[in-house]
Amino acid sequence: MLRTIVFAMLVAFSLSSCGSTDAPVNSSAAQSTETGRASDSNTPTAAAQPKTLEAAVAAEQENADRYSSGDYAGQWLLYSRRLREAISQDDYVAYAERCVQAADRPEGLPLTVEGVRMDGDSTAFVRVGLLGIMKSRTIVYEDGVWLQEPTDEFAQNFGRPVAEWAC
Repeated sequence: MLRTIVFAMLVAFSLSSCGSTDAPVNSSAAQSTETGRASDSNTPTAAAQPKTLEAAVAAEQENADRYSSGDYAGQWLLYSRRLREAISQDDYVAYAERCVQAADRPEGLPLTVEGVRMDGDSTAFVRVGLLGIMKSRTIVYEDGVWLQEPTDEFAQNFGRPVAEWAC
């Protein structure tokens, strides 16, 4: 039963591209992203995050924590421009709630993030996991902050009505 719950959680997390990287809620990466980005703006107003794997992991951990806690509106803020231009924040929340409900996933299961490697100074690769099951994520540096890039599978939804997006 636990294995089924874990699998369903990872599927929902994977397809909604809702989970990734590290850091506690009060981390400097999370604070910079929170205060540095309005939901309708791509221009940070706080100090830029460092271009390091550690900072990318911290930003993705905040993303994963928001997903795990059900803060999908806050999580949308931690996605790259590619996703934010494809779906509004309100539509993303509705989509994420639909997918989580379909997967019958309990909220609050902690996701872990570990750094893998950097590719230049503006792309990082991390792994996000639950109970040892890991998924890779790409984190990109945009406007002074680290943001999760949607997976290719998730991006296949772009351009279609949100109600038709696969979970």
